[in-house]
Parts: sequence; C-alpha cells; structure tokens
Amino acid sequence: APTVATRAVIHVITTPEALDSQGPGFLPGYGQIPTEQAARLAEGATIRQVALPADAVEPGYRPSAKLAEFVRCRDLTCRFPDCDRPAERCDIDHTVPYPAGPTHPSNLKCLCRFHHLLKTFHGWLDHQFPDGTVVWTSPTGTVESMH
Repeated sequence: APTVATRAVIHVITTPEALDSQGPGFLPGYGQIPTEQAARLAEGATIRQVALPADAVEPGYRPSAKLAEFVRCRDLTCRFPDCDRPAERCDIDHTVPYPAGPTHPSNLKCLCRFHHLLKTFHGWLDHQFPDGTVVWTSPTGTVESMH
C-alpha cells in the first residue's frame, strides 16, 4: 500500500527572542513550553509574525481576521478569572457592547461561551484597559483583575 505523507499544523505563540533560545513559548490548549522545545518546533516550520493591528477602529461588529488573530494571541485563554479555555475556542467579546463600544483591541477580549453568557445575562461587569487588562466585578461586588 502506498504511504501517504501527512503534515501537522501546530500553532506555537512566542517572541522572536524565544526562537533564539531566549524565552519560552506557549502552546494553545497546553500552556507554556520550554525555550528549547519552542526552538526545536521552529526548525523547518513556517514562521509567520502576528501583525499588530492599526490603532484605528474597525467598521462593523465582527473584527477582521487579523484583529481576531491578534486578540487571540494576546489573550491566549478566556479572560474570565481562573478560566483556561484556549482562546481559539472562545468568542471575541466587546467589553462595551457594539455599537457604543468600538471594534478595537482595547475593547475586545476572549471569553468562552459559558463566561460570555454569564457576563451577558447574570450581572458580571467588566472594565477593560487599553493594554488589555480586564477588571471583573461579580454580582456581589467582588473585584478581580485579569492581565
């Protein structure tokens, strides 16, 4: 029987310095990986830099593919306290609801569907700072910050 070659796609998020053995990488769905492992995975791989989005508001509700990719790489996981659902499996939520809130990195974050619904329908409040930090206030007034 003929052998069929398969090709795997693995997304690893890292800085350019990590590829030169100077910092760890992040494997979505798994977590942080050692510097050496990130460098080994990069050998023979196609490396593509995630573009920083323009500092301009995008038109419409849905972020562009580039903006969505940036938000997911920035957030890595759901931004609700203590949730580790990978960003790839999260909704991209407007902190200040659209159209009052812009489609811009400073107003977008990843939330898993459960926490997105919890925020929308069960009294959780969030405030997002321009650097992406999110401060959550529970319905009882407890405050927690997520960087």
